[in-house]
Amino acid sequence: MWPKIKSLLLQNISTRQTVAKNTFWLTVSNVGGRLIRAVVIIYAARILGASGWGVFSYAISLVTFLTVFIDVGISPILVRETTKLREKPDERARLLSTSFILKSVFLGAAILVTLFVVPRFSIEESVRVILPITIAVLIFDTMRELGFSFIRALEKMEWEAGLYLATNAAIVTFGFVFLYTSPTVRSFAYAYAAGTGLGMVATLYVLRGYLSGIFHGFSWKTARYIVSSGWPFAISAILAMLMIDTDILIIGWLRGTGDVGLYSAAQRMIQLLYLLPSILATSL
Repeated sequence: MWPKIKSLLLQNISTRQTVAKNTFWLTVSNVGGRLIRAVVIIYAARILGASGWGVFSYAISLVTFLTVFIDVGISPILVRETTKLREKPDERARLLSTSFILKSVFLGAAILVTLFVVPRFSIEESVRVILPITIAVLIFDTMRELGFSFIRALEKMEWEAGLYLATNAAIVTFGFVFLYTSPTVRSFAYAYAAGTGLGMVATLYVLRGYLSGIFHGFSWKTARYIVSSGWPFAISAILAMLMIDTDILIIGWLRGTGDVGLYSAAQRMIQLLYLLPSILATSL
């Protein structure tokens, strides 16, 4: 029985079986990860109150908004082209290196925007205080998601599932410990950063065999191809982000963090409905 289960869930045998396997593991990671994280989110919302939770939600929404402009279609192009280069390890390594350096450049620009542009908008001082911590979350999540894109290209969604569940388990563990020690927004932001940082380190460790030459395999030709091919993905992602997260930013500007906290708590439950089409699309 075990060999059959192992071949079904841990090996790529046929197209139909691989899609089924990928769908299973993405469902486990997305549903399981969100259920795990929901535990600490409910606890944090009760401890911090509507205003405190609103501060954290607003800061994270700003970071999430910037991640779309960091990616500019790099991740889907990495998935698509890596799959084509499965038998060409040198070209695959060049593609991964170029994608990494491109994302690092855009990430650096996003960090500068967060530090010097975002504070000029009408946001509360309590949000400004945790912006440096959310920058750490931005860095860790960006690099972890790049690793996940490469894992998807390898069609090893079981790796992604384990890493995603481990990341959320780390967020929950640090969240409870940090909030118990100091029940403040800053403390919870540090916990979130610590959890995402651990997830990034774990992802890099799993992919360590593919990362040789990551810093010196950059190709201008490959970079131009990624940017020119990735713009439709970038526009699609930007429009999706405008649809999903703009409301929180507007509420934060016009109302206050208390209203953001109440709205965000309800919105997170509704966003679970996005899971099914997202999982199926990624698996295919």
